[in-house]
Amino acid sequence: MRFSLLWLTVIFTALSLSACSPKDETAAPILFDPAVHVWPHDISDVPRDEDVRYGVLDNGMRYALQANGRPEQEAVIRLTFRAGAKHETGDMLGGAHFLEHMAFNGTENVPEGEMVKSLERMGMSFGADTNASTSYTRTDYRLNLPEVDDETVDYALFLLRELSDKMLIEEAAVERERGVVKAEEARRRGPQYDASQAFQKFVQPDARALKRPVAGTPESLDGITAEKLRRFYEAYYRPNRALLVIAGDFELGAMEQKIRDQFADWAPLAEDGPDPLPELKLTSGLEAMVYDNDELTTSVTLYAAKPPTPAGDTLAERREGMIASAAANIIQMRFSKRLTEANRPVLGASLRAGNGRYINYLTASSSAKDNDWQTAIEILDAELRRALKYGFQQAELDELIANTERSLTDSANYAAKRPSGSLVGGITGAFSSGNVRTTPQFSKDYFDDVIKTITIEDLERAFRNRWDTDFPHKIWVSGPELDGVTAEDVLNVYKAANAKDIDPPATREKIEFAYQDFGPAGEIVSRDRVEDMDITRLKFKNNVMLNLK
Repeated sequence: MRFSLLWLTVIFTALSLSACSPKDETAAPILFDPAVHVWPHDISDVPRDEDVRYGVLDNGMRYALQANGRPEQEAVIRLTFRAGAKHETGDMLGGAHFLEHMAFNGTENVPEGEMVKSLERMGMSFGADTNASTSYTRTDYRLNLPEVDDETVDYALFLLRELSDKMLIEEAAVERERGVVKAEEARRRGPQYDASQAFQKFVQPDARALKRPVAGTPESLDGITAEKLRRFYEAYYRPNRALLVIAGDFELGAMEQKIRDQFADWAPLAEDGPDPLPELKLTSGLEAMVYDNDELTTSVTLYAAKPPTPAGDTLAERREGMIASAAANIIQMRFSKRLTEANRPVLGASLRAGNGRYINYLTASSSAKDNDWQTAIEILDAELRRALKYGFQQAELDELIANTERSLTDSANYAAKRPSGSLVGGITGAFSSGNVRTTPQFSKDYFDDVIKTITIEDLERAFRNRWDTDFPHKIWVSGPELDGVTAEDVLNVYKAANAKDIDPPATREKIEFAYQDFGPAGEIVSRDRVEDMDITRLKFKNNVMLNLK
């Protein structure tokens, strides 16, 4: 579980999984619910990216468009349905993913096998330009259009409409595709997947996600029929559950009209399906589990589940998220500095916190060196308690601020050069997590304004609020050569580590870069531009060549 050194994700999007409106001290947060609200920015004080045109058809289908000329004369389309593994019943595990496959196996106006061929004739290759994916919460269909002429765009939208409400889902086609789906499920299984499932079962044994593997099981896939897929299709492939996002080199008004022409008469085929709750539970006490597998590297995770603190994507919540992430990232910086030591004690270490609508979770993880899981536990425990006892230093915050300012400046400067695929992914991701899609320039300006108001005391308060109450609940140790290690052994090592005294962190001081005088400037004798690669080429009098991008 990797945790970025920079807290940019909190600046771009709120830490929480939902968005809410501006609130006073007594009002409960209004959490974004796509079944109730249209867009996250409708109920938030966070300013949205004005370059994105948002719309909704009378039937409830949402769309978002952004004009972009990188690459020129191309476009990227993504059609997302709120229909994933979480929506499956117990007798059709893997059904959402199976249905995704059936989209390419015949619709009312496109015979089985013809969809992929027709896209290839238009210059799109299956996999690279035409693909689909299913997750626990949604199903995505993606098309990368090599041209934006009327014929290409119209046909792409036609195909997406076909799979929206015109899939045939014939029994013979289901039987032919069953082997392909089962082969994908088999490829997903392996040491890492099995360990992940065992970890999830240990920390949240009743979680719905654990009971709904996206790829299904060999047994469940054998039991899926065309009738079951049809029921799921009609309940969840509905206009009110669909989001169409397009970015590319086109005129917004013309594209908007094409969407209306193609999708305005789309009507639901059945009643809306339910959105089941995640069935997450809080844990108490301290437990340990040892997972022995010789194909894994040794790792340790400390885990805690806490009551949810529902909050959304407001300016106030972004500030709180920024503070909490800054504190965690200073710990991450301390980990990173220890990893540069000649005799580093572990191979890696990280913190992670998730704030959700139904549960919050905390994890501290480490990759052990030479299978030394004991030291990995000691390192995690020591750094957490060091921060809780001694807090943070201004020099650490200054370093984090400098790194973040540089990255935000780079992102703002690069904004106009973002490819269409990146824009589509950003818009879709923001909506799916209930967050407002903002601009890189806003992120930079907001950071510059807010960081002036954040103190070391703010960081220490946020860190103690998150980590200083009943952490951890679970300790997980996995790796090779653990067959003789018991859960009691792990608990004893943790308790012994936790009883040790903690020294304060080394005092950090800002060090000035030693090389300040570089002598007289060189003489440039030629300069030219390579337009298609966006490169400036310089040649100096001493024949040194410099390429700038």
